[in-house]
Amino acid sequence: MQFVSTKSALIKKVSSLKQKKYRDSLQLFIVEGKIGVKEAVLFCAEKIVCILASQDFAIQHKAFLDDIDNKLVNIVENSVFCTVSDTINSQGVLAVVKKFEYTMPDISYLAKNQRLCLYLDGIRDPGNLGTILRTAAATGIDTVFLHSCVDFYNSKVVRSATSAIFYLKIFLEVDIGLISNFYKIVCADVKGSNFFKTKLIDSNYCLVIGNEANGISQRVLDCADYTVSLPMKNIESLNASVAASVLLYCLQHAKFGS
Repeated sequence: MQFVSTKSALIKKVSSLKQKKYRDSLQLFIVEGKIGVKEAVLFCAEKIVCILASQDFAIQHKAFLDDIDNKLVNIVENSVFCTVSDTINSQGVLAVVKKFEYTMPDISYLAKNQRLCLYLDGIRDPGNLGTILRTAAATGIDTVFLHSCVDFYNSKVVRSATSAIFYLKIFLEVDIGLISNFYKIVCADVKGSNFFKTKLIDSNYCLVIGNEANGISQRVLDCADYTVSLPMKNIESLNASVAASVLLYCLQHAKFGS
């Protein structure tokens, strides 16, 4: 372990990762909080560049830090940690991690091994995206496609996803037309038919969740095999992450032909 000053190059680099342009240029992102750091150490230790911990955290969680490679851990003053943290009430620890590298997937191979995948079209709210990714991981989804969404390495996304990015393979800007060759496309839209009255055949499905304000783009809707909605009373629509959660669980546990 080593102590780092507020003027060090490391602190400046970590602080810069709050901005997407530096996350992109440096190919790094931040995982903040004890649980997130623990998951990073467990699932992608080889990608961790360094870990920063405040003095208070280092005192209170000495055993936790002692279990991590000593060369990775940097202790900083509490006030210094506040300059790199992106949360109001920080836990006092974060990891700087190399971005994941996923090559373009073979959709045909994917379809043979995964009955359900998720396509997010224009999700712009970091909290929504993180929550949807968390639910996807919880329901056993392995693959998520993002189109025109907020950066999933945004610290708010990573935090609200609660380490889901370590379990998922996330692909950017894959054409929905390629996916539609191997999956039935199910678009969630307020104008769609009642999901619970829709007769689904036994098939592979790709669930599409659209932009919070404008819904699903026309290009994606044109590829839809089903356009469905959740029945509601008294309100016009559900939060995108709530709708995604309900539909993911239903599709993941659907029993066809019963």
